[in-house]
Amino acid sequence: MATTTQKAIDLAGEMRNSLQRYFTTVGDVTFDTDGNPFFTVTQGTLAAGQQAAVVKVTPVPSINVDGLGLAQKVYATHYIQVVLETSTIAHVALMTEQNKVWVYGETGARNCRFQLFLSANTVAVSTAAITGTPEATWDGPDLKFRLMINS
Repeated sequence: MATTTQKAIDLAGEMRNSLQRYFTTVGDVTFDTDGNPFFTVTQGTLAAGQQAAVVKVTPVPSINVDGLGLAQKVYATHYIQVVLETSTIAHVALMTEQNKVWVYGETGARNCRFQLFLSANTVAVSTAAITGTPEATWDGPDLKFRLMINS
């Protein structure tokens, strides 16, 4: 299992617990093949054509080394990656606006860099869709200032 951070695990757990208020089925926090935590939310079953999302938390990789020349521990921001299914219209998610508001609201409140990925139409959401260039990327509202405070 690759190295993740306790912060990533905690963020995934917080978001999972918050989204339980809005979705009928919320999966447990589990770990992807790269070792990072993720969970699923649905308004039914986790299948193609459903109101479902995958939320994954990944630390931003460090390119630096510490004083001993070892890989530096990551203390900076994290990526929150969300996968939604594409509708029959390209670049438009199948999920209703109300459900997207809940997902975006909870993930956006964590002051991380947000990345949105869309799986193909008629393909159930999964972490396998987190490849290539994200459909959208934006930073949390206080990302810049939160990093300055924590340094």
